[in-house]
Amino acid sequence: DPATRAQAIALHTEGVPNSRIREATGLGRSTIKDIVKEAKARGYDPEVSKTVTMAHVIDKPRSGRPCKGDEETQQVIIEKVTLNRYGREKGCEQIANKLNKIRPPDNPISATTVWRLLRTAGFRKTKPTRKPGLSPQMKKDQLQFCLDHKDWTLEN
Repeated sequence: DPATRAQAIALHTEGVPNSRIREATGLGRSTIKDIVKEAKARGYDPEVSKTVTMAHVIDKPRSGRPCKGDEETQQVIIEKVTLNRYGREKGCEQIANKLNKIRPPDNPISATTVWRLLRTAGFRKTKPTRKPGLSPQMKKDQLQFCLDHKDWTLEN
């Protein structure tokens, strides 16, 4: 993570031995060397300034297939889930099917992509909340209340 890399660079710049840096950060000797080398390649120069910026330690962009779900798709999915209590009970397959009806047919979205987008948005699996049913005694009490108050008016 960037904070650990920044800590390793700062300790290395101060002349702390690699064994002590390894104890503090949990990084190996060759990893520390690679992190310092990469930071210097990105413009870190301890002779000029000992300040380590995010540009020196941030992750490089990774190669790989881009996700089908963009920001707009993720917002639509989140709206469908948070719209009402029934949205939370829908599965990813149902959400994907509804989305595919409004998306272009040449670019469908799968249930796995919906699940992945929900997970990155901070959602996780939960059981839907259920209202407890009425017991026979509760039903009897409700009926009795209704019978007792069937002739009520606004003035009462």
